[in-house]
Amino acid sequence: MQTFLEQAAAHVFKTYPDRLHRIVVVLPTNRACFFFKRALAMQADTPVFAPNVLPIDDFITETAEAELVEPISLLWLLYDVCKEIDPHIQFDRFTSWAHPLLQDFDKIDQYLVDTKDLFSYLTKVKAIERWQPDILPTSSAIHSQLVDNYFKLWENLDRTYAALKSKLQEQKKAYRGMMYRWVAEHPEKLLEANEVDQYIFIGLNALSFAEEKILKELVKARKATLLWDTDSYYMEYNIEAKAGDLLRRYKAQGKLGEWNWQADYLSTDKKDFYMIGVLNASMQGKVASQIYLNLQKEKISSLPLEENSYTDSGMTAIILPDENLLMSVLQSLDPAVEDFNITMGLSLRSSALFTLVNLLFELQYLTLSGRGTQKKTAKFNHRHVVKVLTHPFIKQYEQLFLQAQEENTSEEGGTSNYIRHTLTYITEFNKVFLSPEELQSLGKHEQLFTVLFTPWNGEARKALQCFYNLIDVLRKVYKVHKDAIETEYLFRFYKIIKRLDTILQEREQQAGTETLSLRSLKLFLYELFKQDKIPFSGEPVSKLQIMGMLETRTLDFENVLILSANEKVLPGIKKQNSLIPLDISLQFGLPNYRSQEATISYHFYRLLQRAKKVYFLYVLPSETYNAGEKSRFLHQLEHELAMQNPNIRIHHQTVKLSENTSAPAVLPLQVEKSAPLLEHLSREIGKGISPTQINTYITCSLRYYYSYLSNLKEEEEVQESMSAGTFGNLVHKTLEEIDHELAAFGRAIQKDDIRQILKTIPARVQRIYAETHPGGSLQNGLNFLLYKVASHVIRNLLEHQLEEDIFPLEILGLEKTLSTSLTLDIEGKPVKVQLYGRLDRIDKVGNTIRIIDYKTGKVEKNQLKAGSTDLETVLVTNPEADKVRQLWLYKYILAKRMLHEKGLRLADRHLSAEEHELIAGIYSFRNIGEGLLTDQLRFNEGAGHTLENFVSQSEIYLQKLISTILNPDKPFERTTRLESCTFCPYTGICGR
Repeated sequence: MQTFLEQAAAHVFKTYPDRLHRIVVVLPTNRACFFFKRALAMQADTPVFAPNVLPIDDFITETAEAELVEPISLLWLLYDVCKEIDPHIQFDRFTSWAHPLLQDFDKIDQYLVDTKDLFSYLTKVKAIERWQPDILPTSSAIHSQLVDNYFKLWENLDRTYAALKSKLQEQKKAYRGMMYRWVAEHPEKLLEANEVDQYIFIGLNALSFAEEKILKELVKARKATLLWDTDSYYMEYNIEAKAGDLLRRYKAQGKLGEWNWQADYLSTDKKDFYMIGVLNASMQGKVASQIYLNLQKEKISSLPLEENSYTDSGMTAIILPDENLLMSVLQSLDPAVEDFNITMGLSLRSSALFTLVNLLFELQYLTLSGRGTQKKTAKFNHRHVVKVLTHPFIKQYEQLFLQAQEENTSEEGGTSNYIRHTLTYITEFNKVFLSPEELQSLGKHEQLFTVLFTPWNGEARKALQCFYNLIDVLRKVYKVHKDAIETEYLFRFYKIIKRLDTILQEREQQAGTETLSLRSLKLFLYELFKQDKIPFSGEPVSKLQIMGMLETRTLDFENVLILSANEKVLPGIKKQNSLIPLDISLQFGLPNYRSQEATISYHFYRLLQRAKKVYFLYVLPSETYNAGEKSRFLHQLEHELAMQNPNIRIHHQTVKLSENTSAPAVLPLQVEKSAPLLEHLSREIGKGISPTQINTYITCSLRYYYSYLSNLKEEEEVQESMSAGTFGNLVHKTLEEIDHELAAFGRAIQKDDIRQILKTIPARVQRIYAETHPGGSLQNGLNFLLYKVASHVIRNLLEHQLEEDIFPLEILGLEKTLSTSLTLDIEGKPVKVQLYGRLDRIDKVGNTIRIIDYKTGKVEKNQLKAGSTDLETVLVTNPEADKVRQLWLYKYILAKRMLHEKGLRLADRHLSAEEHELIAGIYSFRNIGEGLLTDQLRFNEGAGHTLENFVSQSEIYLQKLISTILNPDKPFERTTRLESCTFCPYTGICGR
């Protein structure tokens, strides 16, 4: 099969065999120029002088009498122009719309728009938007000023455009669109070029109005020939196809010369289209690599690449409509694939270096400073500090630092990991905000900490200096790891910083220049990051070509793999990155997303014209990145093109994991109680088991295993605002302090004692929070609200106690851990059980000894009830009976102790068991009106309500409970009660 460029080269060589050196050949891209030259060289048997072959942008640039202006210089020049027209313009506001405005100026010039008409029309449209008769002019002076500032932009567009072009012309410079317009308005320079006999334009498609005018003038003067690459399918058979929108118009007008050429490949050739669904975007690289290997093994290519011959049709192309997939594809290529070429560039914005720079901007933007008359002290938020210190580059630096320490052991001996120490310190002391001095002290003033945590104070100059120092630090990492791509990123980052620094220094020397803010610096940097790409140098005629869609122009491949063939990727998202509204763009003939879709459609169909096998990889519908509907182009192939061409075969496939693929081990959802595990469990129960542990086992035995046997602990995190646990702990500690103070009186508590305490509650809560969370604050946000709630619930509890008839009241014990032991017969073997519990408070009201448990959540009376018929279910197996089970076990522990001591022995006296009743109850802060909620357990009443009867019957249920825990036939397994998983820290392990 002859490719388009081979056909064009043969035509040029045949038509101009003796005067090639007087021909200028213009193609869309540099890559097209390279392959055209190779194809032309294959036509000659003897040496000949080659024509001048160049891409269209270079053709215009060489013709225009100006130098292409640098983007960043153009931006500053535009600002100077705007400042002259409107002295009140702010640079930070300017940077938000400057880039779209320059793009609009470029399009306006390329499409030869009458700027006076356009800007006049646009100004009138904005004036209509501004007219609001329902709002009086004096209704809001601030609103009026903001509106005035906004509409000044539109009123001054014409003056801004003219002044910018004037200044560029004075400097003999121009932006791209300005050059196109100048050449279109001065075609005589091309027409009068005596050294050129003919201009040949090859493979063009979506021409701007400036290009159209240039070509029409040259064709009219018989100095230009156009060679098109079109197909009858979208030119004639399917006139609804967007791919031929512009081309049909060019052909119908007949002003661009004879129509060369129109083939009929899509409607007649044999083709195989494979539409392959994959599970996620990252999987596409692996699939593409496997397809390419299969193609190589089967030797499908009918035109193999020979050492001394050229044909691009024999190559295989992997097309990436989404350029973000490039690294994924490169990493997925089989090691056996060595002969490949990359025509795309890697953007700085896709690098790990960019993420680090972005983190530093976030760190500095969200710095907390003092307000008012206080001295400003910068403080960094812990979240951003942690992100910076855990960045991959910083982790690599950490490894190098530790290695250096090991090689040069200090006098103190050993090594110090300052990064790990800082991260631990932040978590351990709950440091929400950290000062630069504090961070640098934690890092022992090591260079890295000085670079990362020196405040910029909103100054661009300090930010640039930080980046210079960061580059010096990272050079140490690259010297060891020798990552070529990242090293190139670092070098290009240095060049960008150096260029910005130079421009800032030049502008600072000018009188009246505005200081660059951090926001503007960030916008500048990110725009330059987006524009700057690392080019790959490789063999252009390699068997495998990895490229973007636009780079395929004029090239043909026998085998094509198109990745990300999903809607919103192919074609892209409909967006209008312009200050000019869509309706006005349409009226003045400016390009918009509709024309962009037509252009992409042409490139798509042109790529299929000479291909034999095309693989379309698309991400199946899911919630993963770039997943969604299959591209409309694929539907068009199925329901339109395939109907036109019976020789097209469409294959639908879905990628599945091979059965032989070794899947990662899945953690079991249950753990069998092996003999060693049962022995370990028995030892732990003998050492001590609490009501909380028992409740955990009954609720979810797998969680009990993870927490108490495997000893998997929750990862500690810094709490910027109080969690439910922190709130409950704060209330408990405040009540504990109050109770200790009351107990210290050494006498019975009266109502007046409680009334005195009420006055001090807010101060107590603040002090205890400051002691337990030194990095936290109760002054604002959720913490302030929870501080108020904590003070309120404690006050409610004490005021309710004042209303109860419980005074005088004696406090017998506070936050005491009591325990008791017993030996149970389990499966014929004696098992020692140590049962312990931490009781919030034990007090005495009259002849009643009360075990008090504080609950910050809501507890209802019915949660503490249990009839005698289902008592075993409640105490042994019911996960919803956790509160009543806890009270039962607390009561059992104290009752067992009282039986052993013949009562309750205190430091100064002995309380007889016969003369006192023992109860256990809960104060629920969210249900405080119900008072003390006591357990409603009713054991066998026939045996009496004595402590002996309560303990003996309790041990019957304890026997069954411990037997269940030690039953080897009941594995540790996750609960079926999903509401128990809501706040479980182990859901990531068990799959919930």
